Amino acid sequence: MANRMGALRALANVESIALDNAEQIDWRAIGWKRAQPPLPLIYLGTRGSRRKAVVHLVNAENGNCEVIVKVPIGPGAKGAIVREAEVLTSLAAELYPFSPRLLHLDRQRGVATQQFIPGDSGSRRLRPEYLELLRSLVLQDEHTNICEQVASLRELGLSSLAPKLDVDLVESAFHVSCDAHLLPSCRVHGDFAPWNIRRRPLGAPALIDWEESHPTGLPLQDAYHFLHIQDFVFRKRPRAHFTDLLTFAKTLGIAPQQCRKLEITYLADAYVSCCLRAEHQRAEFLSRTLALVIRDRTRSAAITTMSPSRLRLVSSHHTNPARAELFDAMITQLNQAAIPYCVLSGFENTPQANASDVDIMFRPQDMPQIPSLLARTAHSAGAMLVQAIQHETTAYYFVLAKEHGKHLTHLDADCYSDYRRDARTWLLANDVIANRRKYRGFYVPSIVDEFTYYLIKKVLKRDIHSHHLNRLQQLFARNPAECRGRITQLWPPETAILLERAIVEVRLSWFEAQAVKLQNELRRSEAREKWACRSAHLLHEVGRLLRRMASPTGLSVMIVGGNSALRSELADSLICDLEPAFRRTRRIWSTANVPRRFAQTIGMWAARIRSTLVVRTSDPDANLPALQQSLHRFVAACLQALTPCDFVIDLGSDQRRDLARIQVPRLGTLVLDAGEPFEQILAKARKAILHLLAARAESRLGLRTADREPATDTQAKLAGFRSQGLD
Repeated sequence: MANRMGALRALANVESIALDNAEQIDWRAIGWKRAQPPLPLIYLGTRGSRRKAVVHLVNAENGNCEVIVKVPIGPGAKGAIVREAEVLTSLAAELYPFSPRLLHLDRQRGVATQQFIPGDSGSRRLRPEYLELLRSLVLQDEHTNICEQVASLRELGLSSLAPKLDVDLVESAFHVSCDAHLLPSCRVHGDFAPWNIRRRPLGAPALIDWEESHPTGLPLQDAYHFLHIQDFVFRKRPRAHFTDLLTFAKTLGIAPQQCRKLEITYLADAYVSCCLRAEHQRAEFLSRTLALVIRDRTRSAAITTMSPSRLRLVSSHHTNPARAELFDAMITQLNQAAIPYCVLSGFENTPQANASDVDIMFRPQDMPQIPSLLARTAHSAGAMLVQAIQHETTAYYFVLAKEHGKHLTHLDADCYSDYRRDARTWLLANDVIANRRKYRGFYVPSIVDEFTYYLIKKVLKRDIHSHHLNRLQQLFARNPAECRGRITQLWPPETAILLERAIVEVRLSWFEAQAVKLQNELRRSEAREKWACRSAHLLHEVGRLLRRMASPTGLSVMIVGGNSALRSELADSLICDLEPAFRRTRRIWSTANVPRRFAQTIGMWAARIRSTLVVRTSDPDANLPALQQSLHRFVAACLQALTPCDFVIDLGSDQRRDLARIQVPRLGTLVLDAGEPFEQILAKARKAILHLLAARAESRLGLRTADREPATDTQAKLAGFRSQGLD
């Protein structure tokens, strides 16, 4: 679009270069079919051994890209380009319709030309049409098994990769996943992700970037890559996904109990590959995910081969000991305080529950006591209360964090009085608590109240997946009559019948198709509160928004000093480690572009109000022309007073002029030695930010120091931080 508008130069990181011999280039020799020479747009890929230049040959007459040329830059790029060309040749011979066609290959230079596939990038959701793409890769009448894949991985010589590789973890994965049952064999794309899917204007979507492809492999590997690569790229928490693919796996003839083994195999394979390529951050993420999935030994009737129309119950056990420790400490404090409560959700012992919030309901008159109670919980478990966000007039979101070596354990407690959403009260706390039941030493809602809460929440959020629907079905099975009554109270009779049938039969496709209708009809249902009460809540809501604006719950961190690679790595690691303490995260690079710098400033203010962790790196502008350097300094000086900066990490830099312009009146600056090992730098920076978040939460909630930790301990810790350079 920018190209067609003639506005490419307005974008960041776009340059125009002059080629002295451009007119002498024979474009037809590399696959260009038109008489008029093309306009080349060159994209330089991610830095690394396989870095390449992707040249888009654009028709100068209409501005449309028609051909892609890949040129190697890194030492490993040539082999990758040639390998992709061979895959495309093989796919063309098989008449595979969902891939680009190879137009030219210079094997000696490693330059390949292929057809450009127009269309939009794929959705981040694993849509049905993407599952059909995966189905098209199944090899007819060919089979394999997990043990064969495990044997090929062992041939790599895992011990030779130590200490880069956690050999014990991989061997444990092999032991758990090894299975000799026959499975359908598939061609593996290798990088099945939204950015490699093209949604074409007409016809089914297509796949690009086949350089990681393998001619034969295990099923579901691409599906697991699609889900786990997004967890990593978009800074989500490690989690298991095998329950999300049960329905699709069944259509391929894969037994449900094998889905988890296939996920473990994918994670182990991806972990080993990342260690080989020195992709340390993703390897660390995959190791944590692999450990989580291996620990999950859930055995339940929810993943059996029985008829989906049968009602069934589920039993399981805890899978995350660190989170369970914090949860148990919180329950102990609640029971000792004798405050009536009810754990609405998050207590289920499934991989999804262990990665989600714990929703707890209290009586309205008891809510003022909850912050101090959670502070005592954190102290008793050796953790810190680092976040408190009022996201509804009757609800606070608290985060407890505890460091375990280089890992961070957290517990997110969503504390409600009455359950409100979309400016309406859906459940009254006094009613839910009056009907609560005891479960494993704590209190949970009655079956019908839990069913109602879960159904309302998922319909209003329009976010329901297979494990959510399984949970609803389990609850409905235990009390069908009363659950049916709640459905009829909230939806018209004809919708209520269809909704009940979809829950009983676990029909996720129906929920996806009817999501908007279900939400609208639920909002039109009869309100539980009178008009005057709703008006009062509206005024409270205005006050809540003003308080959020006056005291943002987000945090702005700026990193200066060191070199660019160190700043970038530290910023990415902090976002990954501290993401659980915030609703969102955002990474910002300083820019010399005046409009973009102004937009960054406005965006940072909005992000902090929306409980976002913003990490910004200050990059030198020495490579810019003198005029642009002067403009950059002038704009920086003008916008600095408006730019929010809560905390500065100085890696021992010569950029004192950047630091001098930054006013940090409340939180301070952490000065670190860039020559230290990276793990130490990260640990010190993370610990400082966690303690500052805890101090901020304590101040805003009006907690006494004794509620969090003894005063002498606090003074000792502050003295320790000052010795490390924390002002």
